Amino acid sequence: MSITLEHFCTKTGKSIFIDGKPLTETIEHCLAEYFAPFSTFKLGAVYQDSTTEADLQKFQNKD
Repeated sequence: MSITLEHFCTKTGKSIFIDGKPLTETIEHCLAEYFAPFSTFKLGAVYQDSTTEADLQKFQNKD
């Protein structure tokens, strides 16, 4: 079993594409697949000297 992570840009909120395909990463044998098997995970690209705290706050859960 494994989880697939999709990379996205924290400035635009959109997926990062390489050669027309979304950039993904597969991780096997991790705790996330055991504790949250039906969850969706994404990795945000943070840019040094460009990404701000406000950019990241857009992605907080508003529960």
